[in-house]
Amino acid sequence: MELSKAATELVDEYRRSPGAEPLGFTRTAAYRQFIEAAEQAGFTGPEVEMDSEFSDRSPEWVAHASEEELRRYLHTLIRADRWNTDFPTAVLQACSGGQLGALAANLA
Repeated sequence: MELSKAATELVDEYRRSPGAEPLGFTRTAAYRQFIEAAEQAGFTGPEVEMDSEFSDRSPEWVAHASEEELRRYLHTLIRADRWNTDFPTAVLQACSGGQLGALAANLA
C-alpha cells in the first residue's frame, strides 16, 4: 500500500473512534499498514536522520515540507511512538493534531 493512502486510512480510523485507547489504536490494521507502508517507502530505517523538532511540527509545516524533511519527521514520529517512553502516543497525537492528514495530502 502506498504511504499517502495508508496515512489517509489511519486518519480515517482515528476519526471513526477519536477516543480510542492508545494500545487499541496501535493494534488496528490501519496502524500496522501505515508502519509497513512507511518502511516500504523508505521513510524509516537506520539510515534516516532524526528530526529533533518533530513534536513541534504543525500541520502547516508538514503540508509544505520537502520529501526529505517528511522522511526525517515520519521516521522520528514512528520511532518515538514505538520506542520512546516520552512520546508513546506520537502517531495518535499526529492523527488528532492534523499532521498525518497533512502528510497524506503532501505525499499525494
